[in-house]
Amino acid sequence: MALLAAAWFAPLVAAQSPEQPAAIAPADTAHVGDRPTATVTIGGVKPMPSSLPKLRVGICDLPPWSVPPNERTPYWSGLAAVAWRHVVRETGIDYSIETFAYADLLAAIERGDVDVAVTGIAIDPEHMSRFALTPPFDETGVSILTRVRRHLSVGAVLERVLHSEVITWMVVLAGLGLAFATAYWALERRRNPPLHGSTARGLGESAWWSVVTVSTVGYGDRVPLTGRGKLLAALWMAVGFVLLTIMAAVTTSTLTVERLQPVVRGASGLARARVGVVSASAGEDYARAAEIPAFGYQAIEAAIDDLAATRIDAVVAETATLQYLSLRGSHPGLAMVSPPLMRDYVGIGMRFGLDPVLQQRLSLEVLRAARSPDYRTFREVMLGAAEGSAPVPSAP
Repeated sequence: MALLAAAWFAPLVAAQSPEQPAAIAPADTAHVGDRPTATVTIGGVKPMPSSLPKLRVGICDLPPWSVPPNERTPYWSGLAAVAWRHVVRETGIDYSIETFAYADLLAAIERGDVDVAVTGIAIDPEHMSRFALTPPFDETGVSILTRVRRHLSVGAVLERVLHSEVITWMVVLAGLGLAFATAYWALERRRNPPLHGSTARGLGESAWWSVVTVSTVGYGDRVPLTGRGKLLAALWMAVGFVLLTIMAAVTTSTLTVERLQPVVRGASGLARARVGVVSASAGEDYARAAEIPAFGYQAIEAAIDDLAATRIDAVVAETATLQYLSLRGSHPGLAMVSPPLMRDYVGIGMRFGLDPVLQQRLSLEVLRAARSPDYRTFREVMLGAAEGSAPVPSAP
């Protein structure tokens, strides 16, 4: 059943990929900023003649909530569009569509120029003071998209090595080296001429022997002469080989993990990073509240392109949008940082003054849509089966 559902949704999602050209479309479709014709719908469901008042619906290009039509999907799609499709089917409501940019859509519903805003709008005090919102139909938030390191600097290597288990194994190796050096001196000091003389000189020569032996250099200038000394040397060779192998493995794994770490690992790293945000977005609001300097972009795709080109270090944007674009992105080496900077819920906007009975009915059907199998299946196709696509863990 899941395979059939995925097959049904696959063409729709493929058409929403940012890799697809969005500017080429049939004449009966609409894009952001255009006034649509009567044939354009939301979710592929046409308005229905109804005794209910005809609603003026505003919509914007904001994936994954609302994705504009293209030549393969000649209607508005996305998660909010799926919810609205359920509303129309259940209520038989009639509606007209007008497209906006996101910030303009919020202003239009605040002014009452549209009755309903079909996209994902964060349920927060600022928005609730401007217009009404349905109960939440999905979860989002604000997250970081950053690059994964491809090259290690000297500073990064030293920082990782000096603050890891490598130091522990170095101390173990040094301690055992001194212990074997002392035992070698005690066993060989009477029979081995280089160890004759003062205790300090003998221990120094023994330490040199220990280093040469464990490193397998084998200069041959210091060798055991007694049977017990040779047995001790053989034991030290075996122990040293094991310890050096462990140290090499630990060092390699430590540096590999460091190489796979994101450039920005969490909120604390944003203050020292070049950050990009989309203007009039939740990411910009977060950056402003946290007093993080940021570069503004008109489109999130442009910010992601600059991130991949190393012009910036991180993009702070809505979690669900980053999940959607990361799942379909063409830039390798980018990853979302977990956990999100903040969590939030989204609803569909409604103007103040809408008929209370109609408003209640719309809210009820949006909730039912969010619990429907259609919505859950479509969400998995849009965002993946989990909340994110292989997020990179933040540094402890």
